[in-house]
Amino acid sequence: MISYKRQQGFSLLEVLVAFAILSMTLGIILQILSVSATTTYRADIQQQAMLLAENKMAEILTEPVLEQGHQQSRDNGSSQLLRWETEISEFQFPDETETFSDSTLIPYKISVIVRQQDSGLTLFRLTTIRLVREL
Repeated sequence: MISYKRQQGFSLLEVLVAFAILSMTLGIILQILSVSATTTYRADIQQQAMLLAENKMAEILTEPVLEQGHQQSRDNGSSQLLRWETEISEFQFPDETETFSDSTLIPYKISVIVRQQDSGLTLFRLTTIRLVREL
């Protein structure tokens, strides 16, 4: 009687299939991590832009006198990712009713825009109207 031992271990085909499944799984996991890192970075930049816009708006609103005009951050060669612009102008209502014509209050439109330094893409914009007494 001849006894045959059962084969122990894995065949080459089984190893190749397991390797293919493992590499696909790792590829998907790395792609998910990459998307997650990119999304986190974008959210961080967006939050920084929002904070910069809010701080600049608060700074303008605390000034006792508003000066009409356009201002922007100066590029001092630093590696900052964001730049801001402010625009202050007298506000004209679209229907221009007699709302403020006899009043001592003048409405000013204040806008703060935060953009990416390199691409110029607008990340955040705040706009408000402030009533100022005519002197």
